[in-house]
Amino acid sequence: MINKVQLDNSNNNVIIQEVAENGSVTINTVHWDDFVNEYTIEQRERIEELEKLLSRSEDLFDRNRMDWANEKENLLKQITETKKQIRFILEQKAENPSKLYEIAYKYFIEGDIDKALETLNDAKLNEQAEKLADEYILKARLFIIKNDYANAEKYFTRAVEIFPSFDNHLTVAIYFSEQRSYTQAETYYQQCLEKAETEDEKATTLNSLAILHYNTNALSQAENEYNEALEICRTLAKSNPAAYLPAVATTLNNLAVLHDNTNALSQAENEYNEALEIRRTLAKTNPAAYLPAVAGTLNNLANLHRDTNALSQAENEYNEALEIRRTLAKTNPAAYLPDVAMTLNNLANLHRITNALSQAENEYNEALEIYRTFAKTNPAAYLPDVAMTLNNLAVLHRNTNAFSQAEKEYNEALKIRRTLAKTNPAAYLSDVATTLNNLANLHRDTNAFSQAENEYNEALETYRTLANTNPAAYLPGVATTLNNLAILHYNTNALSQAENEYNEALEIRRTLANTNPAAYLPDVAVTLNNLALFYLQDKKDKTLSLKYVDEFLPIGNEFNYIPRVQKCCKKIILVLEQWGINAEEYIENYFCKQ
Repeated sequence: MINKVQLDNSNNNVIIQEVAENGSVTINTVHWDDFVNEYTIEQRERIEELEKLLSRSEDLFDRNRMDWANEKENLLKQITETKKQIRFILEQKAENPSKLYEIAYKYFIEGDIDKALETLNDAKLNEQAEKLADEYILKARLFIIKNDYANAEKYFTRAVEIFPSFDNHLTVAIYFSEQRSYTQAETYYQQCLEKAETEDEKATTLNSLAILHYNTNALSQAENEYNEALEICRTLAKSNPAAYLPAVATTLNNLAVLHDNTNALSQAENEYNEALEIRRTLAKTNPAAYLPAVAGTLNNLANLHRDTNALSQAENEYNEALEIRRTLAKTNPAAYLPDVAMTLNNLANLHRITNALSQAENEYNEALEIYRTFAKTNPAAYLPDVAMTLNNLAVLHRNTNAFSQAEKEYNEALKIRRTLAKTNPAAYLSDVATTLNNLANLHRDTNAFSQAENEYNEALETYRTLANTNPAAYLPGVATTLNNLAILHYNTNALSQAENEYNEALEIRRTLANTNPAAYLPDVAVTLNNLALFYLQDKKDKTLSLKYVDEFLPIGNEFNYIPRVQKCCKKIILVLEQWGINAEEYIENYFCKQ
């Protein structure tokens, strides 16, 4: 009987200890890849067939090719999920298993999932609550390996019903979270909090809840949970730094991402820096485990410094992240070359901003080449990145008046995104709208006003449709497109339409800013600036123009560190001067009255 299975992560082996009836002990060592391959034979054979079919097809948009690519992607996801469940089963074996559990476990180790499931037949299962719950969880994981999620869910939830421990609740919460069944996941996480007996358990649950709330745009809840988890992890790390400093760094990084996205940039910078310092320290003794995390935090910090115009710092951080990722990619290109491409994209965005346009173009092209190469064998995973890079390259070419190249790149990006959206509209329709917006901006610049108007209108219709079911995520897109459409109508002298669009954009942005001022007040400032100019230059109305100036001033003062708001501040001064007003005195008097 197999009585012990151990994962040797240092050598990537599975060590199986078996005790015979006469008491003799046999130890077998199997490499992890060989062990898991026994469970994925059919998937891997089909993937080989699909790769042959894909290699014979040159057209990325061939209907059969897309179907083969999607099938391959689904099979790869199944293999990844199987590996994860196998690791769970090995690492989380029941401490006091029943006889049936042991027999089923033996069949599982031998690669016979069907016999393991047959052993765990409902009629035979142990009646003791804790052991029965262990058997149900094992059965649920085996069903996942069989790609039977309906039965997996049934046995996970049964396990909690009959033995509602913290560990069982956490297991089920993680399952539902990974399935994106967020309401069910939240219910189980909340029950985990009630059952948590240690600070470690509480911090783990809070972190998971915060990630869930961040993903569902409940940002205030997420922030509170991250902060509480961070406080607990800091306390635990004082007495056991080796065990808990990684958790401190991860929580800091997550909190920084949240603060970065809500324009609390000073807080985000402090959190990124502290996370980076911890990860650098950890990487000195264990570079294989922590250097990827160092590169990830450097990349995040560089994004922040780019957005706050600390461009020299951002460039240094991108370059260091890129150097780390290039080094990692030499030994594991499949895992790290996409990260190299991502950092190249970010660095190119920076060089575009600083007018190092030749460098930017080279970086975009290198990133594009990497993504195109990966997309040949795995288009479902990497075509979105091809489209993103084409979109960025088109922005550069538009800014350098290479309009023909830009148009070609936007159109290829749009074609990819439309193709992806046919099979997964929820994931890719917003990308279609983004590229339509960009292409419309190009056509507006080249006086192809009719094309631009059609593209803006299609983007607007797409965003409005998406916003019907998820307003928090897509109303910002509605407002941006309305703002752009207003600029077009202003340029074509359709002033009444432009006025309506500016006002609707402003109303949406004010509404968003009521619940998340840090994230959306800068957008309010941009539209207020546009309206102040509109009532100065076109529908001349000094009262209205100054009304929007007055509303802009406190926002401009608060968010002056954001580049687009800085530009608006300069334009507002020009508005005042063109009305014959001393801007310095006007602004000083305004704030004295507040």
